[in-house]
Amino acid sequence: PQKLPITISGQVIGPTFYFDQAQLKFGLVSYGFQTTLTCHLYNTSLVPMPFKLHIDQDKNKKVNLVSFDDDEDEEDEDIINNNEFQIRPSRGIIPPQSDTKIYVD
Repeated sequence: PQKLPITISGQVIGPTFYFDQAQLKFGLVSYGFQTTLTCHLYNTSLVPMPFKLHIDQDKNKKVNLVSFDDDEDEEDEDIINNNEFQIRPSRGIIPPQSDTKIYVD
């Protein structure tokens, strides 16, 4: 039999997602008191979406929830703590066309 060359091409389409809120506004919170706000992270794609959130604090003291990836660091926990905020869950997998509720304390 004669070998025939074949060209294969394709594209990968990553997950599509969004938060239901652009900002979480805590307002004034008295020292020693805790306030919890929530938002939803929606996976609008047809495939499961791994996510991993972390807190990115810029020079102006604004805090951003960033980073959606599937890196599996063994030392990571499902709850992110810093001096001011706690995020839960901080990582997970959202099924296709589903959402998860994110709590920020």
